Parts: sequence; structure tokens; C-alpha cells
Amino acid sequence: MKIINTLISVSLLLLITIFASQNTITVTINFFNTSVSGSLALMLLIAFILGFFSGIVFLLPSYIRTSLKRQKKMQDVNNIPQNNSNNFTTGASKD
Repeated sequence: MKIINTLISVSLLLLITIFASQNTITVTINFFNTSVSGSLALMLLIAFILGFFSGIVFLLPSYIRTSLKRQKKMQDVNNIPQNNSNNFTTGASKD
């Protein structure tokens, strides 16, 4: 499995390198009254990173809420008193 992960990582790195080397044209990004110039690959990388982190920020409250609920349920399960085997019935009726 490590070999497959390594091959995928190397392939992805190679594709990113090829993409960056073929997209060296300079682009200008205008946002409100600010403009930023840089290579197309750099601007796409920055946009990807900003999107990644904004996704994390928006999903983090949901993740924390779910984690806290799971932790509370595990505490509830651990606090259930242990019954001894004498309290269980076999389901057979005694006549």
C-alpha cells in the first residue's frame, strides 16, 4: 500500500510541475481597488489553498458538534451499570 501511495504522490507532483511549467503567463487579478499580478499557476494555487481553508472553516463547527455528540454517547454507554447474568432470562416460560 505504501508503494501505491508513493507512486500516486510522485505522479501528482509530476503533473503539478508540468502544469506550472506550461502556465507561466502573467495574469492580473483585480479585486475591488486592489490588483495582484503573478503567474497563472501561482494564482490557481492560491485560489485552491484559499478554497481548501475556507471549506475547513465552514465544516469545522459541524465536525466539532458531531465529535462532541459521539463523545457524550460513549460516556453514556460507559456509565450503564453492568448487569450480572442472573438478571437475564432465557425466554423460555416456566409452567
